[in-house]
Amino acid sequence: MWWRTAAKYPQIEAFCKAHPGSILYGEVYGQVQSLKYGTKPGEVLFAAFDILQADGRFMDACEFRLTCEGAQIPLVPLLSANMPFDFEAVCALAEGPSLVPGAGHFREGCVCRPLVERWNQSVGRVALKVVSAQYLAKSE
Repeated sequence: MWWRTAAKYPQIEAFCKAHPGSILYGEVYGQVQSLKYGTKPGEVLFAAFDILQADGRFMDACEFRLTCEGAQIPLVPLLSANMPFDFEAVCALAEGPSLVPGAGHFREGCVCRPLVERWNQSVGRVALKVVSAQYLAKSE
């Protein structure tokens, strides 16, 4: 799966060579789990969701998106930008149909993070992942 992904997305290797010491985080999806996202047999897709820079800091949200777009690296779908934090609203965003074109199934959930990276002494990096109820029910 990893070699197929690397072959399909040479821009990932180019990014890594251009940014030594940084780590590109993403998800390989498609023919890797029960949710196939409309892919053909053997097909895998990639979507980036974060970059840890060589200095040990995660990129701010806007810089991350602009960096990936400039490097032509596919991104996870953006559900909302610059939305004041509201736990109930975030939970609502986790539900619904997938925003991946052609997926044809429900959303797995969503991640909420600040526009400017923050660190909290008690919990660490400030970021929240909410898994959809449909995805949790499928896992049972």
